[in-house]
Amino acid sequence: MRTITKTKKPANGFTLIELSIVILIIGILMAFVLAASASSLESARVRATQSLIAKISTGLEERIEALMTVSVTPNGTHRYLASIPVDPNLRPWGLVSEQRAQVIARMDFMRAELADVFFLDPAFPTANPKLYPIHFAGLPYSTNAPTLNSFKLPLGNSNNDPFIPDTYDAGKPINTGLGAAVDFVGTGINGASYAVAASLYKLIGYTPQGYDGIDNYPAGGDTYVDDYEEGTRNPDGTKNSEASDRVDRFLTNHQHKTARAEILYAILVEGLGPQGSMFSREDFRDTEIRDTDNDGVPEFVDGWGEPIQYYRAPFWHRSGGEPVNSESNLNRPVLQKGNGAYGVFESRQQNSLDPNGQLVSLAWWADKAGTDPTTPSKKCQTVMDYFGPLVEPKFDPFWAPPPSDMLSKAWDRSEATARRAYLTKFLLLSSGPDRVPGTFQLGDEFISGNTTFDVSRRIAGFVKPTTNGKFAFTPGESWG
Repeated sequence: MRTITKTKKPANGFTLIELSIVILIIGILMAFVLAASASSLESARVRATQSLIAKISTGLEERIEALMTVSVTPNGTHRYLASIPVDPNLRPWGLVSEQRAQVIARMDFMRAELADVFFLDPAFPTANPKLYPIHFAGLPYSTNAPTLNSFKLPLGNSNNDPFIPDTYDAGKPINTGLGAAVDFVGTGINGASYAVAASLYKLIGYTPQGYDGIDNYPAGGDTYVDDYEEGTRNPDGTKNSEASDRVDRFLTNHQHKTARAEILYAILVEGLGPQGSMFSREDFRDTEIRDTDNDGVPEFVDGWGEPIQYYRAPFWHRSGGEPVNSESNLNRPVLQKGNGAYGVFESRQQNSLDPNGQLVSLAWWADKAGTDPTTPSKKCQTVMDYFGPLVEPKFDPFWAPPPSDMLSKAWDRSEATARRAYLTKFLLLSSGPDRVPGTFQLGDEFISGNTTFDVSRRIAGFVKPTTNGKFAFTPGESWG
């Protein structure tokens, strides 16, 4: 009898080593896939942000073109600030230049119609009556304790004397026939026109009479247009609790980092007044518009969900152009001419609102053009306080003593002074992948703990740098 021996078949499956190798290969492949996906996602965010900024830029450019066609008439303040200082016994106003007055009036108008920021007025909670919780970083036109009328626009239009006295003509009568009739309503307040402010008030939740551009409360008017009392009341004067609740939500939840994106959305999408809006809400995807701080007001956001930062005229912004010299603490290239010296054959940068260089004319710019051409006149300094610098910051004693080697013909070929014509071009800024804008921004804690005047000055970029690490900034990190 023959014995049959069964042969053991090998077991089906993989050994532990084989499985480990397969898992390792799959892990490597997944890592490549995830890396590629992350790179594609980041690229998609970049493209989406670029597309949004390009679309917004088009709308802003169209708005600027429309605003430039609007006729602007200088008032007494514009004419006073435009005049060339002379012997005050002969002409207290100085020599009036209608062309320069037109430039200053245009700057005043454009600033009001292109408001680029706002903040919650720290004085509002204790104000009586409560009128304007929102401030658009406007500065008062007053040499004494400013009243709310001092913030009305056009500049100085609601003051009894439409000029700012200086050491030459303080207390002297102004009787030239060039003054403007006092209009205690004006065209705007706190740095923005009534139409621009209304675009935001509408989004905040004011009742229609709170953003209609009319002084209609209390009955007969109080010279204040579209104020808080109007926006939270019914036409018969009774309190509107729904509107009041919406406004309270905004005042409670608003974060300052969203302000520039919110005013940008308000102007371009909800714009009221003669210029209207440039877009409708349907022109944008849901990923491009969000309410990131839950204050009830939407804002434009980039591909990473952060608010788009909008700057009307970033005078010292550095993001492309010529190298910065070693004295600069911002070792980045320049977009605006900024603080780089002009070469002997280099043309002066042109301000689109001042094509004929009225604001860099030495006769007006200098305090005493014949004997002291390096010091800005009081009127020039006042214009800079309200609308932006006309001088290279290194030369302004307010910032730092000027380097002696730059006071030469190479600077502006006059051996006179560091006059600067800044390019007026807006900037739209995305936070990018790190979600940090990279530009100086005031915090809500600082805003709520300081005066309205100090907050406005800091936002405008005209405050002397401090050594306080939390709030310190230098020219280039903040602008109007």
